[in-house]
Amino acid sequence: QEGELLAACSIQLGMVPDRARLASLDPRVDVSGRLDPARAVGGDFYDAKMLDEDRLLLVIGDVTGKGVPAALYMA
Repeated sequence: QEGELLAACSIQLGMVPDRARLASLDPRVDVSGRLDPARAVGGDFYDAKMLDEDRLLLVIGDVTGKGVPAALYMA
C-alpha cells in the first residue's frame, strides 16, 4: 500500500505546474505555488496560464476530504 500511495503522490504532484513553468508565464508577474498534501495524497490542485497577452488565469481547487477519495474526485 505504501508504494501505491507514493505513486499516487507522484502522479498528483505531476498534475500541478512546476516553478519553471509558472515563472515562464509572463515576465510582468511572479507566480509560484507549492503543494504539500496533509497525507500521501489529497484533493488539492492549482494551475495558471495566460489567456492572452494581458490576462492571467489562476485556478485553485480544494476538494473536501483527505486521502485517495479526495484525490480521485479532484482528478
